[in-house]
Amino acid sequence: RLARQGIRLLWTSTAKRTFHAERCAERAYHYVLPLDWLEGWRDDEPALFDEQREPGGKYGVERRHHKTRDEGSSQARETLRSLKAVLRAAEDAFSEGHSWHNLATTTRSVSANASPMTCALERFRVADLVRDAQGRPHAIVELRAQHFVRAQVRRLIAAAVAVQRGLLPWDFWTTVARMDVVADLDDLVAPKGRLYFAGARY
Repeated sequence: RLARQGIRLLWTSTAKRTFHAERCAERAYHYVLPLDWLEGWRDDEPALFDEQREPGGKYGVERRHHKTRDEGSSQARETLRSLKAVLRAAEDAFSEGHSWHNLATTTRSVSANASPMTCALERFRVADLVRDAQGRPHAIVELRAQHFVRAQVRRLIAAAVAVQRGLLPWDFWTTVARMDVVADLDDLVAPKGRLYFAGARY
């Protein structure tokens, strides 16, 4: 039945009788973002994808040495820095007490004050850099929060790309996070097929 819905089951685990999925402390999603979607991207530093990794990462992603990853002035690094700045701005905007009702599938059917609308976006970062089988470069963008609403992750990704490319203003995040603002973002959604559930913490 899951296969017919386009869902692949990677592993299973036996849970206690007291387990309840809604009681998790943190959920994590990964989006495989093609780097050529970004303004100014040029694949001019192949070493970015070969840098040394170290154990200790979460949700299936090994940690990279941040110092070596962020140093340098190649166009690839400059573009990644601009993306990271956009993601950090979103983290700040959707801190505790702000609402992401505008990122729900239908803003008219949700309340800006309702849980899970007001939980914080705990992490919105580039977790890894990879190449696909054809050698196309991608960033694994990780999002963590206690709750997510339907289509929220794909809207966050689409908005981040649009802000990085200058198609949306820098203050987009703080505007749509306001509880007194209702925005029509129905067309702002990243493509399907690149998002997967990375894990949860209980």
